[in-house]
This record gives sequence, C-alpha cells and structure tokens, in this order.
Amino acid sequence: MSTPVGAWRGSRYGDRVTASPLGRRHRPRRTAGDGPEPAAVPTRSQPTVRTRAGVLFRGAGERPGVLVELIALVLWFVLFVRLDAAVGRDVVAATANALTLQSAEHAMHLDIEREVNGWLAGSPGWSRAAVCLYRLYYVAVAGVLLWVLLRHAGVYRKVRRTMVAMMALVLPVYWSVPMSPPRLALPGAADLVARYDILGEASRESWTNPSHFTAMPSMHVGWSLWCGYAMWCALRGAHPRAALLVWLFPLLMAADVLATGNHYLLDVAGSVALLAVSVVAATASRWLTARRSIVKIIPVSSVTDRCDGDSVG
Repeated sequence: MSTPVGAWRGSRYGDRVTASPLGRRHRPRRTAGDGPEPAAVPTRSQPTVRTRAGVLFRGAGERPGVLVELIALVLWFVLFVRLDAAVGRDVVAATANALTLQSAEHAMHLDIEREVNGWLAGSPGWSRAAVCLYRLYYVAVAGVLLWVLLRHAGVYRKVRRTMVAMMALVLPVYWSVPMSPPRLALPGAADLVARYDILGEASRESWTNPSHFTAMPSMHVGWSLWCGYAMWCALRGAHPRAALLVWLFPLLMAADVLATGNHYLLDVAGSVALLAVSVVAATASRWLTARRSIVKIIPVSSVTDRCDGDSVG
C-alpha cells in the first residue's frame, strides 16, 4: 500500500502526520505513554554576511553605513588639519590682533587670563592635570562621535552636519584674523603646556615655535561645545537631567584653555558664536535637503494634469 503524499512529513515533534480523506493533515493524539510533549524551540534569524555588509556600507534605518561614514570623516579631518596648518601664518598680524584684543578685554574688564594663569602655574599637580586635559580631549570628541553614530542614529546626521559646518566656517576666520595666544603675546603669561607637556620633547619644540596662529576662536572649546551639543541632543528626551550635566565639559575646557595661557576670554565667546552659527547652518542645510527631496517626489504627470484641469476650468 502506497503512502499518500505528505503522510510522512515530519513535524516539530517527529511524529507521523497522516492525511484525512478530505485532504487535511493531522497528527495522531498523544497518549500518556508517549511522555511529556516537547516544548517548541524558538528560532532566531541569524544575521548573514550580506546583512552585516549592508550595515557597514549602506546603513540601516536612520544610521548611515558605519564604515563609509568613518572613512569620510577621517578624510574630512585630514583635509581640515592641512587647511588649518596653511592659514594664520602672519606672525606680525597675529601679534597686532592679539594686542588689539587685549586692549578690548581691558576696556571691558574681562582681562582675567594673566590672573588665572598665574594661579594655575603655582600648582604643579593641577597644571599637569590641565595639560593632560588639553592634550587628550580629542579622545572625548572621537568617543562622543562614535557613541552617537552607533547608539543614537536619530540625531547623528544633525550633529554631524553641525561638526562639518564648524570646520568649514572657522577656516575663513583663521585666515582673515590670525591671533597669537596669551602664552606668546601676553607679558607674564606662563606656557604650562610647554612646561608639563606629555607628548615628549619633539612636540614641545614645535609647540614653543609655532608656524601658524589660530587662537580665535578656540577650537578646544569649540569641539567640547560640540560634544555637549551632541550628547544633549541624544539624551534630552529620555534623560533630561543628564542632558544638562554634559555642558560641564565645555565649561571645564574653557577654564583649562584660559588657565594654561592658550586662549583669551573673547576666544571662548567666539567659540560659542561658532557653534550657534553652525547649528543654524546645519539646520538650514537639512531643511533645504528635505525640501529638495519633496520636490523630486512629486510626479511630473500629476503637475501636468493639474495644470490642464485648471486651464479647462
């Protein structure tokens, strides 16, 4: 006797499945001697190589391709560093601008750089800690960028646009207004980074004999402000109190650059203005991009039909 098609098709219990005269398949009822019914084993789809490659190169959801994004950012940073090194080379203009800025701060009673620098110079332990923060803050910037990219993709594009806008907007300022830092242009200021530098003798030599003068605005404060802005955008919805605490980092960096003799108080104000303008520029860029996408989505035929209907009426 031949077995009907599908009669021995296995189920998850390994029992024989028989076919009824109506064509329906059913499993025989289990008896007490058959033992306990085995539990169903849940299955989970494993990510394939193609899925992982898509995440790395094309992205998923709101997150862009991680590998492509990192490569593009590294290339952009390299370009920025090279352009930054090429501007602000006029030492005479940089010194004259620094003296003008010192006079403006003195007139507004904001010339606090020499006082805070002298206080920090009298504390070797705090001086070393301040120099470490000044030299290693790039680690915090890179960490925040990766954290937002991998954990908060919804705000990543916005904060990345702001970062790119900051780098694009600051270069013309460096080119048009070179500025010597207080450690070079302010009489009596101590160069604490040169005294306690953690990067070695070669770095100390290039530090004490700079080739470009770009103190206005302070990008140390600017990048720390960007970190605060990025973390605030990521945390303000779920953790509003923690989102406020992140602004302590730029405040700490502002105190650091003033006390180490690397920036003026007006340089810090320039950094705040730079972030504000960059946020506006990034928002405008996002709005224009979204508007252009909407215009492309509208089919040409519907516009033509609407025009024809209006002419007929």
